[in-house]
Amino acid sequence: MYNADYFQTPLTHPNPMLAYFQNRIAEQQSLLQEIQRNLPGYLATQVRHSLLQEGKLLIYTDSAIWASQLRFYSPLILTRLKQLNHPAESVQIKVLTIATGVALNRPRKAKLPSATTIAQIGSDSQLCSDPQLRQSLLKLSATMAKCAEKNQSSKPL
Repeated sequence: MYNADYFQTPLTHPNPMLAYFQNRIAEQQSLLQEIQRNLPGYLATQVRHSLLQEGKLLIYTDSAIWASQLRFYSPLILTRLKQLNHPAESVQIKVLTIATGVALNRPRKAKLPSATTIAQIGSDSQLCSDPQLRQSLLKLSATMAKCAEKNQSSKPL
């Protein structure tokens, strides 16, 4: 029989490299929480990660829309971090381009209406008095019909 106390997980052994990375993660999480505290609630939830690197504060978000709104709060964030003795001199907002766990090569497929609806859009376009709207609806129905036909031909039998 073996002694259960004899076996230890790798995390219980002293490892300076692991300790360094754990410390860096804790610093980044603390920095992220401080940034989120100084933003309005709707915007704070959009900040995904933060990193302080060589005097530059990097803030990561999911979309360009949130990034543009975060830029308005950059001076406030810098002022607050200087009060807390963080050496941030500038802020750079970055957009995360790859979502975690999402396959990169997975093609997106359009959700097209039924063939009846596509035909109805085409026929209803003839009733429009505005020539630009009529032309746009005709182009839309033709494009959707072509995409629907392409999707039908690419499906396995």
